[in-house]
Amino acid sequence: MSKLSNTAESFHATLERAKQGVYHYISPEHLPLYTAEVAFHWSQREPETRTIRKGKNQGQKRTFMKRLPILDRLKTLLKLAPYCQLRRTKTCGIRMVPMPLPLFGL
Repeated sequence: MSKLSNTAESFHATLERAKQGVYHYISPEHLPLYTAEVAFHWSQREPETRTIRKGKNQGQKRTFMKRLPILDRLKTLLKLAPYCQLRRTKTCGIRMVPMPLPLFGL
């Protein structure tokens, strides 16, 4: 199995865990919002290489994904916040209103 398909399956498993543990139901209308939230959490990680200490793989190096420190995650979130607004609809729902990105990067 290729690394790309493993990554896709892992992201899907993360989305499924979020659905079962947090959201319980994902409507097709709001699927992009749920996916964007999971993708944000997914991108807030960095690889870390560790040496296995116990078991049959003892001494081998493995790569694990470690979450970024909270302040780094907050900085990223605050950079993205001005470019998206949530507004109520007439039927008391919520819709996302994308704002234009600045011409000169974040």
